[in-house]
Amino acid sequence: MLKKDFLKLLKEDEEFRHAVAGLIGYEELLEGQREIRGEIKRLWEEVKSLREETIELRKGQEKLWEEVRGIKTTLGAIGARWSMMSESAFRETLRGLLEKDFMAKVEK
Repeated sequence: MLKKDFLKLLKEDEEFRHAVAGLIGYEELLEGQREIRGEIKRLWEEVKSLREETIELRKGQEKLWEEVRGIKTTLGAIGARWSMMSESAFRETLRGLLEKDFMAKVEK
């Protein structure tokens, strides 16, 4: 009987309901829940910001890799030219030595 009366009062008597809620700490629970929701919202905003920063970082990284590829291509071309020039210089030096010192005729 007491249980039914108690439940009836909770349903029908707003003042009683608020008094019980205050006694059991319901308002503190609600306030804690509000704080938690605020923190969750703040955390999601930080996640969004980090995601945007990561996207920008990836774009910057891709630009950097493009630059590295350009430098690599340029260095490869310079290396190929240097190799050909070195080989040509070596051949000419050898031709000069053979023709001058050994009186040999170098055709190729």
